[in-house]
Amino acid sequence: MNYFVFSYGGCGSTMLCSFLSQFGRSYHLHDNKPPKFLTDSTPPIPITSCTVRLSQDPARRLKNENCKVIYIYRNPAESKVSRPSWQHCYHMGGDFLSHKDKISQGPLKEVNDEENLQIKMDWVEQFASNGIDYNGYEQHFDNWINAVPDRDYPILYVNYENLWENLNILLEYCGVPIEEAVKKFPAKKETTKAVPDNVTRKLAHLYSSLQQKINNTGTIWSTT
Repeated sequence: MNYFVFSYGGCGSTMLCSFLSQFGRSYHLHDNKPPKFLTDSTPPIPITSCTVRLSQDPARRLKNENCKVIYIYRNPAESKVSRPSWQHCYHMGGDFLSHKDKISQGPLKEVNDEENLQIKMDWVEQFASNGIDYNGYEQHFDNWINAVPDRDYPILYVNYENLWENLNILLEYCGVPIEEAVKKFPAKKETTKAVPDNVTRKLAHLYSSLQQKINNTGTIWSTT
């Protein structure tokens, strides 16, 4: 089986993709809209944008019965804290040039995790204070929730926060041995990064519209 895990990042997609690789071939992707069909290839990332990550070469097209597609999403403020760099903005198809220009970010230092965490929190504070979502999380979410009508594969939509309470639904959809998979599935990791209260408030304001949409989606569902 081929498993395609799409997200805007910082949503547990790396964890989920790694888990599913035990049962088939998994693809960890950040396309900012659903591809029309599924292939077993990802093209090189273009320099100026990253709007498509999955190859649309018809010669590499896979049969849908051999594929499972998952879109996993999360509170966008927590996603940004998890993935604060402009490089991630680039990977998921956002305005990474503005992100890089407006928020001073150099490479992380060769220092311990605590110092790196402080650097990342400085980036998040600059981002929140700037008040512009260069990542384009809401557009990414909208593009997937309102998936293009001419795609020919179903999608399982998963809210990260409710994943563990609905794990059997995910495992059944993926066609994996449920009893075995439940034992192997990683425990939920809570966000422990110390984000200042004023930054938390600014992120909540910036992403209020998207968070309301997420609140209205429910927990986990599929679409044809």
